Order: sequence, then structure tokens, then C-alpha cells
Amino acid sequence: MNKGIVAVDFGTNDALALHGPDGPMERPKLPRVAGGASTRDRFIRTLPILLEDYDVVAESATVGSSGVEVADVIEVLAASPNALYVISGRAVKNYRNDAQRDWRKGARYAKGRVAERIRIELQEDVHVEDAEIIWLIANEYPERLRQWAPSDRFRRQHTSVRPHDKRNYRGDIPDGYMRRLPLFEQLPPNLQELFGIGAGVRRTYSRAKAMPFAMALDEPGAETRAGYEKVIGLYEHGFPSFYRRATVALMQGVAKRNVGVTTFKDVSPEERKDAWRETRRAIRQLYHLRRAS
Repeated sequence: MNKGIVAVDFGTNDALALHGPDGPMERPKLPRVAGGASTRDRFIRTLPILLEDYDVVAESATVGSSGVEVADVIEVLAASPNALYVISGRAVKNYRNDAQRDWRKGARYAKGRVAERIRIELQEDVHVEDAEIIWLIANEYPERLRQWAPSDRFRRQHTSVRPHDKRNYRGDIPDGYMRRLPLFEQLPPNLQELFGIGAGVRRTYSRAKAMPFAMALDEPGAETRAGYEKVIGLYEHGFPSFYRRATVALMQGVAKRNVGVTTFKDVSPEERKDAWRETRRAIRQLYHLRRAS
């Protein structure tokens, strides 16, 4: 019988917190392993026990960061009556910010003896809080869940705009990328506002904003719009990359402009969604207007 959802927050070393329908949960007792079990085994050894009675949800990076083999997770799920779901780490961070919960996890990565003591004291509480947030999102916004499945990550040809950003985006190579995009004066007003810099007759592309989207055309799969969106991470579980960071920067600029504020923290979740929709439409529009390379 499925008793609902258990949220798992897995961290470094021995950190593992659980949150279920009745609140924080104790870790299930694991059988002893001859020679001692490694900390990397804690997640994979706990998972089948939880799946006996519950669906399980974790941040999307958990399977990789826990150090387990994908084949082991596949084997566990094949023998389990319930499912493993994942949720974007960005969703957890945004929920924490929107709920005005202090972001204390950063203290764990400070330096020095005092920071080390803080790190030890806060680690357990932080993971307990994150497990609760994952559980709340899973129940309040089930549309944000994705059933876990093994997948090959993109091996992107480009991982950065460097060294071009250090050279003010000038030179033969940046010029070549920019020639893939429409002439600036041919852009509709909304795209000129989004990707432009300067004023009057001198207004032109901001290469810092636009060039990543021209570079993304090199990537395998970018021949279709759906593939292009996957390359740059233009969806809930988008893989982190400099393309995704460029997209987020655009969205934040749109949101602040629409709301009339100077800091992104003053943008509400609903206004953020509106900005995402506007930014996605603009990137799709730029993709369709691109020039053949």
C-alpha cells in the first residue's frame, strides 16, 4: 500500500534527512555490511526500504551527487512497487526564498575554525529543512515533479564564453557567432529591448546577452527548436550551463523591468512566472529569425 511521499535530502558524508506525511522521519535501520559500508552507499541502501511503502522524491542532482551507480538505482526501481521522483534544486532554493527562510546552508562552506564548528552544528538542521521543503513542493506543486529516469547528459561543445568575455567579445570568432543572428535593426522592438545595448542610432546587440544563444546553435540537437530549448535548459529541469545562466539573466532583467524594481528579490513568484514566459517566447522568436550559418 502506498502511504504517500517521502522527501529525501542527501548531503556530503553522513548527511541524509527524511520528511514524510507526518513530518521528519528517522532513518531506517540499515543492516550491517561486512567490512563496513561507505557513506556513498547510504542513499542507495535506504532507497529500497522507503520504496516499499512510499513514493520517494529528491533533488534532481541527488542520484549523481550521492555517488551511486545509475545501474544500481535502475535495479532498485525495477524491484519496487513505487516510484522515484526528482525536483529541480532551483525550485527548492526559490521556495526557501519566497517563504523567507534563512539560507543557512552557505555557512557550511565558510572557512576557518569557527566556520567549521558552524558547519557541524548547522548541517543536520539544514538538511532537515530542505527535506521538508522538497516534501512541501511535491505536495503543493506536483506538476513540478519528474519521474526519475536514466539519461545521457549533453556533452556540450561550448561550456563558457571564455576567453571572448575577457576580450570584450571582439574578434573573428565572436564576429562569426554574431553573424548567425538577424541584423539588429531587423529585430522586432521586443527583441531589440531584450538583447540591445546603447541608445539611438548606436543601439546594437549586447554581445554578452546574445552571443551564448548564437553559440548554442553549434550543439547537437539544436537543429530543431525543441532540441535547442533542451540545449540551453529552457525548462524546469534544465541542466545547469552557461546557456542556462544567460537565460536566467535575461529573465531577471525582464522581471525587474516589468515590475519596476531594481532587485530580483522584490519580484513575486507569479511575476517571475510571467517573466519566464516572456523570456521563453523571445528566445524562441530569436531562434526562428536566425540566419543560416
